[in-house]
Amino acid sequence: MIKRKDKIVIAALELLEEGGVSNVTTKNLAMKQGISEPALYRQFNNKHDIFIAIINEYASYDEKIMNTIMEQGLKGRIAIEFYITRYMELYQSYSELTTIVYSFDLYFYENDTKELMIGIINKREDFLKNWLNKYPIKNCKLQPSYLASVVNDLMYGEVFKWRLSNKTYSLTASVLQKVSVLLEA
Repeated sequence: MIKRKDKIVIAALELLEEGGVSNVTTKNLAMKQGISEPALYRQFNNKHDIFIAIINEYASYDEKIMNTIMEQGLKGRIAIEFYITRYMELYQSYSELTTIVYSFDLYFYENDTKELMIGIINKREDFLKNWLNKYPIKNCKLQPSYLASVVNDLMYGEVFKWRLSNKTYSLTASVLQKVSVLLEA
């Protein structure tokens, strides 16, 4: 059973995807949930706390993805392909999460949300860089730090194009194909 707080976060993500940051109001959120605005405040102190929860939801799958790579001892190219596949499949099935990356008002003007988002991005990149340092890709001329940065940037960029195309193609296949070409160059 999904807790009320989690339902509110999901509804906030849906509102964010439907109309941007300005659409995520306590009034709209309460209406979407079929509850009163005071009921929202029993779960969150303010709208800013809801935005923090949204950003945390964006990163909530990071540990599972990273731990699986470590536990299974995935190395080099297989680790990169798993990393890409898990994130892109997640975004294809839960596309509301991708709205967070491009909703700059969520974190651009507030230092704490900005630092939170920077931390998420850095954690993902550092994980991949450190893993590739430990388990490099054979015959790959790119430095692990550069490759980790390019892979993550490629994922962010491809998500943007995918959203602009109204999600009309396989995000996973597109990113995997581009990374494959990069690794073979």
